[in-house]
Amino acid sequence: MEILQIVFKDMWNLGSGWAKFADEAGAIAEWKSNDSQKISINKNGNLVAGGGKPAWGITNGKGQMIYAISLHTGPISRFAEVFLHELVHSIDYVSGFYKVFWRLPNINALMEYRAYKYVYDWTGVKDPNQDNFKVEMGYTLNFY
Repeated sequence: MEILQIVFKDMWNLGSGWAKFADEAGAIAEWKSNDSQKISINKNGNLVAGGGKPAWGITNGKGQMIYAISLHTGPISRFAEVFLHELVHSIDYVSGFYKVFWRLPNINALMEYRAYKYVYDWTGVKDPNQDNFKVEMGYTLNFY
């Protein structure tokens, strides 16, 4: 994780500066202390927030990023993509982006689209969820 913090230093400094793997001592408890969601780890080593779908990473309302244990054994490219995706969310929370637009009925789709689009711009690999969130937004914004 440290190398990504160095490579993306400018972005890292705009986020919360807090990122841990779920198996680090006290990481889940600290993350949960800043968010109302309950978080657990499923049998595959992925994170599950509330009753939601399994995830490789989750960012709380304070911009703290927590990563799934399953990323330890996957390709480094997957972790890099998840790291960037969650870092965009961290910046959105810390910068006040979410606070300004939280009343939009499609704010979650907008934030997810923004994060997937950023990863796509860096990697050229398009996650299928990107188009799903674009449809949910109902419009296309230009963030860059």
